[in-house]
Amino acid sequence: MAWHLSGLDDLGDDFSASQGRGIVGPRTDFEVKLNFKAEKIGITNKMIQLEVSDTENILGIVQAETIKVSVEVYDVNLSINMPEGPDGSLEFGTINVLDNKKQVLSLQNKGLYDFEYSFKLTTGSAKRGDLESPFTVRPQGAVLKASQPPVKVEVLFHPTTEVFLESKPILLCQVIDLKSGQGGETVATIPVRVSARAVYSKYSIEPASPIDFGAMVKGTKKSQVLIVENKGALNFKFLIHQAPPLQSSQQEESAPSVRERKRSTQAQLTAGVFMVSPCSGSVGPGGQQKITVDCSPGAEGKCEEQLYIDISNRDPKDNPLGIPFTLTAESCFPALVEDVTSIFEQYPIHSNVNLHQTLQSVQGNGVFIRDDNKFIFTKVQVGQQATARFKISNGSSVPCDVVLSIKALPGEPHSLISNIFKLDPVEMSIPGLSHAFATVTFTPEQKEDYQCTFTASLVSPKRSVKMKPQQLTFTVSGEGHVPQVTVECPGLRSKRGNPCAALQEAPAGGFTDTPPGPS
Repeated sequence: MAWHLSGLDDLGDDFSASQGRGIVGPRTDFEVKLNFKAEKIGITNKMIQLEVSDTENILGIVQAETIKVSVEVYDVNLSINMPEGPDGSLEFGTINVLDNKKQVLSLQNKGLYDFEYSFKLTTGSAKRGDLESPFTVRPQGAVLKASQPPVKVEVLFHPTTEVFLESKPILLCQVIDLKSGQGGETVATIPVRVSARAVYSKYSIEPASPIDFGAMVKGTKKSQVLIVENKGALNFKFLIHQAPPLQSSQQEESAPSVRERKRSTQAQLTAGVFMVSPCSGSVGPGGQQKITVDCSPGAEGKCEEQLYIDISNRDPKDNPLGIPFTLTAESCFPALVEDVTSIFEQYPIHSNVNLHQTLQSVQGNGVFIRDDNKFIFTKVQVGQQATARFKISNGSSVPCDVVLSIKALPGEPHSLISNIFKLDPVEMSIPGLSHAFATVTFTPEQKEDYQCTFTASLVSPKRSVKMKPQQLTFTVSGEGHVPQVTVECPGLRSKRGNPCAALQEAPAGGFTDTPPGPS
């Protein structure tokens, strides 16, 4: 038999048949496929007719069957509303690691039939397909009823490490058509771009540990400034304490202990000879906090204190017990070196035994006599000038001021030495563990003995505790000498004891020295 499908052209371009006419042999079957492509939403109801005739169409149409063709085209319409960032992504902003932030999506079925949604993760910190860290969706999937109000879906960002996502399509919303086959069919996958950052606190502490106040005079005060700078994107809190905290800074931040709360209320912290202020506070991104450390040393000796600085939300691997910071100082009194071998290092030092012989034999222009605590200028002629240099040493680590003077001996007028002894300088500042020289000049005016008292007095520093005055005192003496001549030849003496020589006229009219006669 011959067959023909009439009315195919009336179905439109969305329909197509595998074959429109043909011949079927006796007692056989023939399959014709009618295909439809859903292009437009709507309902279509059409009629086509199957016409049967003999193969040579002698009898004409011997059978006609009307076939109804109907189809409904619908759209699975899911509307997603969410808080968007500037780039249109789901924006979580920047939070601290171990903090969390929630954003709410609004899902609504705007289609005619129910369908199901299901969220999946693709890439990122979480494993593929499972909503593990750092995101959780609640509910992860459900059926959306048609023509119902929107459904709220929570997306929770809870990072456990640093995360940097910039408009990444890591969250996929799958739309499942429940009318298509058993269990439904995924008809759409909508990518949701996500922007989120999780960071640790970034900071710097200047100057680096340790802070050394150096040598300080007992009773004085010195200050230094410690700067804590926030180099991160979020605020952080800081806390300075002596003993390591019982918990890590992250634990303290989320559930502060009683001990931590008590410390945080203190405006300043005293540790030994050091006082730190403020010892707690908050620093914003790019901000700085100046922390003043005062040192007021007490007992003599070295001082050292170990402090810890807690920065909230820093990397837990970064000094979990707190960032260690050491403060050091040395408390001491100024002191002059009293060792005579140092003061008179340029001169010989002797006892007063055989003093006359010592003064005759000594080399140079001076000698120190230990037993008499006296420095003696030697071999200085009247009217000439001799110079002596005395080494004044600072035996402590702190600088000191010294006042120098030369005075007449007790009971004698200063006028006796005013032009005889001169001192330079009369004041000196000596750095710690260093020295300076005092110069005394001696200019005798007559052949006699001159003496004065040399004193080096240590000046007590201002604002220090009372200290016992220290002085270096010794006597400076010298004798004016005049030249002496002894005639050793001839040995003849006059009746008065003066040396004499006899002269005799020579034959040529000259003179010759001949011993005089007995007369």
